[in-house]
Amino acid sequence: SLGTIAAEYARAVRDGGLPDWFQNWLGRCYKSRGALPTWEQLGRRLSVPYYVRGQVPPDVWFLTATVDVQERELYAIVRGWGDAQSSWLVDWWVIERDEGDESAVIKSDLAKLDKLAELYKKDRKAYEEKWNDIGLFVKYGMISEEKFYEKGKDFALLKNTANEYFTIEEYQAKVKPLQTDKNEQTIFLYATDLNKQDSFIQSANKKDYDVLVMDSPIDSHFIQNLESKLEKTQLKRVDADVAEKLIQKEASYANLLTEDQSKSIKELFEKAIANTNYNVEVEGLSPEEMPVTITMEEFMRRMKDMAQNGGGPMSFYGSLPDHYKVAVNGNHPLVDKILKAGTEEEKLELAKQSFDLALLGQGLLTGKDLTAFVQRSVARM
Repeated sequence: SLGTIAAEYARAVRDGGLPDWFQNWLGRCYKSRGALPTWEQLGRRLSVPYYVRGQVPPDVWFLTATVDVQERELYAIVRGWGDAQSSWLVDWWVIERDEGDESAVIKSDLAKLDKLAELYKKDRKAYEEKWNDIGLFVKYGMISEEKFYEKGKDFALLKNTANEYFTIEEYQAKVKPLQTDKNEQTIFLYATDLNKQDSFIQSANKKDYDVLVMDSPIDSHFIQNLESKLEKTQLKRVDADVAEKLIQKEASYANLLTEDQSKSIKELFEKAIANTNYNVEVEGLSPEEMPVTITMEEFMRRMKDMAQNGGGPMSFYGSLPDHYKVAVNGNHPLVDKILKAGTEEEKLELAKQSFDLALLGQGLLTGKDLTAFVQRSVARM
């Protein structure tokens, strides 16, 4: 009936479904009404001086890049976005795969590598100065393509905390004499955050260990790639364990505590921490090392880093709770002080204070725990 048609029309207007209403109820095509630009007007827009392909218009706030990956081509666009959801097509291109080639992209990138190799041989210092800008490109290529790795490994650089640069081969030669463990594995130590991991870097430096800087978004994957390529070589984050245990040697410090004392200290710390995500171990370390050190096992830390940076199958590890090792240095004077404290309450307070201090050094002490730590510290002054 006309009433039904009118009711459906009103609903279509309300819900924005006029095209469907025209087609379903009238059997006619819907014509939109409005001031649509003519092709001449669109052409004039393209001639506006500031809107030149490859240049970012002044009203753009940020850019997005999109790539449509097809079997034979890659279709890429870069779009700039401004106020009120306005946007500009800044650039676009198609990368075609040549017949017989593994990939046009790989072919192009390998040509760029030849230029980088030439710069490396011609002016090593200038190449090192540019490494922070080009390193991400080289590392990504080495991870994703075997031919790229074979070419790039000779001039890919590793930077240490002293801002020195080495090729992979040079670095192996540098650290092998001192950083080879009892199983004849050469250990590359690395840091991802120089500020947060400073105490661990200093502990490693005291043992004359060298520490690499691996702080780019792709480095967690690059580390995996290096380990798979280099023989008898492991990479360990500098805070994966106490310095004594990062590179296992035949000789090590003995724990000066008796078995009963070690058990007592372990139970005290477990009671003071009261968190099953922290596993307490009493170890024999240098008296100069910190009384308590908190670390996460290398494998789990790495899997979590890869999950955070888009690790694909590794994303499972990102959902797991964090588990830490609490290494109590049985040879530190503070541990002896805890054992000799007068009351159980005093022992627990000292254990809690030293544990919180270790948490603070790792940036893990927050909220109410941080407030309580500050109040205890002020009360003890």
